[in-house]
Amino acid sequence: MITAFSRDQQDKIYVQHKIKQESKLCSEYIFDHNSYIILVGSSKFLPKAIDKELLEIFRKEKNMNEVESLKTLNLLKRNKIYYVETW
Repeated sequence: MITAFSRDQQDKIYVQHKIKQESKLCSEYIFDHNSYIILVGSSKFLPKAIDKELLEIFRKEKNMNEVESLKTLNLLKRNKIYYVETW
């Protein structure tokens, strides 16, 4: 589990920063360990920022092109492997 708390310290650390920082680990958990991604938080910027980082991980760590990355992201969402709960 990787957590990010943006209100606990002066320098803001957001989930997308942690995902980018731990891209190899995130890729391993998603593809090699069949882990789930559960995203909870604000609907304003968070979902798009996380989607962007996940797409980058797929391209960087799995050598996927843009189309393959998007298909993979949509498949994860459709199969509820990537679950988003925002408000």
